[in-house]
Amino acid sequence: MYKKEHSIDEYLELICSLLIDQFNVRYEHYSLDELKKEANERYVERDWVYKIGEHFKDLAYYEIPNLNSSQKHHDIGIPSKDFIIEIKYLKNWEAASQSKSRSNSKVWKEFEKDFQWLAEEIKSGKKGKRAFILIWCNCLDYLGQVV
Repeated sequence: MYKKEHSIDEYLELICSLLIDQFNVRYEHYSLDELKKEANERYVERDWVYKIGEHFKDLAYYEIPNLNSSQKHHDIGIPSKDFIIEIKYLKNWEAASQSKSRSNSKVWKEFEKDFQWLAEEIKSGKKGKRAFILIWCNCLDYLGQVV
C-alpha cells in the first residue's frame, strides 16, 4: 500500500491556517486595544504549544528532552514522524512610562539559538522534519515592535 509522507510544513500550514481562522472569528468584533489586552493577558507560549500539538492528538509529546544540542528541551515532538517543533509567542506590552516603549519586546539573542538549531538540523538532513514557529497577535504596526 502506498503511503505518502508529508513534510512538517504541510501539517503546520494547515494547522496554523485553522488557528488563524478560529481567532479571526473569535476576535472579529474586538477593538485594537481589546485585542492587544487579550493577546497580552490571556495567552502564554504554552497555550500555543498545546493548540498546535493537539492536532497531532496522541502522537504529540511536549517538552521533549534534547540530548544533542545546547537546548534543554523542544516544545513538541512527534516521534512517529520524526518531527520536532519549537514555538515562541511574542507579546506586545507597552511600558507604563510616557515613552510607551515596548517593555516585553525580545532581543534577537533569545531566538538566535532556535534559528541555529533549525539550521543545524536542516544541514544534518532533517529538512521537512523540524520547525521553528514565531507567533504574535496581528495588532502591531510591524514585527519589530516585539522583536
